[in-house]
Amino acid sequence: MSNHPAGEISRMLHLLMDSKPILSDELKGLLSQLHQQLQQSPDGTTPVQVLHSLSQMWQQVQSKAPDLFQVVNAISHLNSYFLAIDRHLLACREGGAVPEGPPGTAGRLPPTSSGRRKGRGRSASCPAPAAGPGARQLVLLPFTSSVREKPAQAGNALRHPGEYPSSSGLRLVSQPADGASPLTTCPKQNGNEGAPPAVSPRGPEDGEWRLLPEQQSVVDDPLRENLLVSAVAGAGKTTTLVHIARARPRQSILYLCFDNAMARKAETMFPRNTQVSTLHALAYRECGWRYRQKLQEGRTLSLSTLREWMAGFPEFNGFAPEVQSSLTGILHESIRRFLQVPERSLTLLPPGNGNPSFLHRMWAMLTEKQEKYLRDCFYRWWEQAQDAASAAPISHDVYFKLWVSTCPRLMADLIVLDEAQDTNPLAIALLEWQKTPRVIIGDPHQSIYAWRGARNALDAFGHYRQKKLSTSFRFGPAVAELASGLLWVKKCEVRIHGGGPATVLLPPGEVRVGQTVICRSQAGVLEVAAQCIARRLPFDLPAALADYVLREIVPLYQFWYNGESDHERYRLFHSWDEYVDYCHDVGERDSLMRIRLIETRQQELRQVFAALREKSGDMPPGSGVWITTAHRAKGQEFDEVHLWDDFADPAGSPPPEDEEVNLLYMAVTRARHRLMLNAATWNWWQRTG
Repeated sequence: MSNHPAGEISRMLHLLMDSKPILSDELKGLLSQLHQQLQQSPDGTTPVQVLHSLSQMWQQVQSKAPDLFQVVNAISHLNSYFLAIDRHLLACREGGAVPEGPPGTAGRLPPTSSGRRKGRGRSASCPAPAAGPGARQLVLLPFTSSVREKPAQAGNALRHPGEYPSSSGLRLVSQPADGASPLTTCPKQNGNEGAPPAVSPRGPEDGEWRLLPEQQSVVDDPLRENLLVSAVAGAGKTTTLVHIARARPRQSILYLCFDNAMARKAETMFPRNTQVSTLHALAYRECGWRYRQKLQEGRTLSLSTLREWMAGFPEFNGFAPEVQSSLTGILHESIRRFLQVPERSLTLLPPGNGNPSFLHRMWAMLTEKQEKYLRDCFYRWWEQAQDAASAAPISHDVYFKLWVSTCPRLMADLIVLDEAQDTNPLAIALLEWQKTPRVIIGDPHQSIYAWRGARNALDAFGHYRQKKLSTSFRFGPAVAELASGLLWVKKCEVRIHGGGPATVLLPPGEVRVGQTVICRSQAGVLEVAAQCIARRLPFDLPAALADYVLREIVPLYQFWYNGESDHERYRLFHSWDEYVDYCHDVGERDSLMRIRLIETRQQELRQVFAALREKSGDMPPGSGVWITTAHRAKGQEFDEVHLWDDFADPAGSPPPEDEEVNLLYMAVTRARHRLMLNAATWNWWQRTG
């Protein structure tokens, strides 16, 4: 069996059964059926009639034992095999060689290996027609040291299943029966060779608009080399990527996005040849599942859990409480930064400019003895963090770094990274290691997460071929001019075109029902909530934002009220006045805004805290005031936006930092119909617009 290509797949199935003795009898039966079906291929070519049932049974295996696919490395090759089956069925259907399909499945193709999409098909009960011109066969060939060693077949090799050596010893080739070259583009549609029907991200009710020339240029690009696409806010980035996938139905595409919310939305948009995922989800399937219990039990990395872990060692308990807080804060920040970079050296780093003032004070007070203890503690934490059974607290970034350290290959014909501007250096390194062509797309002016280790990946990939999407479908010329002007503040000559609904710019005014108020800071959120309570306006905000604001502000309010605090952030300061003076000395803007809020609105804050605890984020749209922050508004759009007055002044002296300009740019580009500016931005625009 080992010399038989189908036997190699069968061997992997046996490996599955042997590696998981707790498999149910039903699942073992499904695997056995797969084994029997594969043995029906004596010459190494799987009959088309068998492919339907193979693909369907594989879906059943996946649905009945999802954890199975986090255990055995051979699974990735099996998934590639069954994805190739689906591509083969699609090619056969276009060539007229797909049988009708088993009874009860008329009108659909077998699902892809991701199980998300279903298409059209016929019944497998009918005999397959004789292979004619254009008909294709799926051939399992023993893997050689290089695809290039077989010149006659190299042009037909699919990079996704077989370009890289694998433990299965196989590569997969989707090969025309008559020896012709495989199809590489879409059939003609509307007279446009290789392109899908042209639509835009947002169309009129009676139909769809066509893609703009800039979008069509990206879709029509052969993408044999890496491509960097700079797209302004609302330019239809994801829609353009969807059309790239539709234009390449026989390529496997890996779409990588920023978070789970984006992934869930993208799954409803992309065709069946696209795997939608976040980078952390890929890492979780490979090794992160081992840490599932630790993450679910609340042993996630935070200041409090890290301090509890450090308290388990006698030497830590020998330090004074304020020193313990310093050590915990510095170690926490060093761990966070270590997990964002590809380097493996464990180095204690001084706090960056975006860190709270208490970290700067802790670093300044660190002695040589304490620094040596921290280095030992850092090594001890990393050693235990890799052990799923240890008590060391971890974050999801731990298993992501462990996975990236293995230099994994992302198996796809094309890799697409969306919202690339928020990618951290570790993820950038992972993508740079790949041999597969990549499309990197994002808006460099929406890079707003530098404070947590992200960097503008569009700069890191600046050596790629470059294209741009400069027209926004979200707003009209007024907001486009304003956004372009804001980018001039940081010396960026970018001309944005407004192709969406006409947006009206409004002068500063009061908050009103129906508006979305976008704030720069947590202090701004509390100020808006206080105004709404005072004026008896209904309001709501995301529940997660309300919880976060309470966790951050309530301890500081208690510090002001009591004059002292035992909170790990503030116990280094002996009085409220000392804390205020220190924040002024280091010039920490966010802390100063919180101080001003507490000192000027102390009588209202208790009522605001009580109101926030009751918010669930489920208020019907338009029935009240929706409060959010620029960071949480990312990727969203609203009919009427009210820009709160806690953003940086574009006309400030010295000029605001680039990330502050990015936050302001992103906030104003959330508006579709009406945008009410704050006083600073309105005055600046009246002078320069």
